[in-house]
Amino acid sequence: WMAIHVLPFFRDWPHSTLIANTLPFVAALLVGIAATYLIERPFLDHGWAVLGFGNKRKATAAVPPKASAEVKT
Repeated sequence: WMAIHVLPFFRDWPHSTLIANTLPFVAALLVGIAATYLIERPFLDHGWAVLGFGNKRKATAAVPPKASAEVKT
């Protein structure tokens, strides 16, 4: 896609070979960064709950303290 649509615009530029090699590298780097922070990190932090289905755990109610037994002396 880049060879057909993007690189023809750079052929007359100086250092066009550098541009032709740098653009795909930068694009791959950006895709990798996006995949890491948008997909991997949320799964590592929250697990399958990220998708919004599965076992949703609700906080359990606090257990009230037992009434202390009165000690007679």
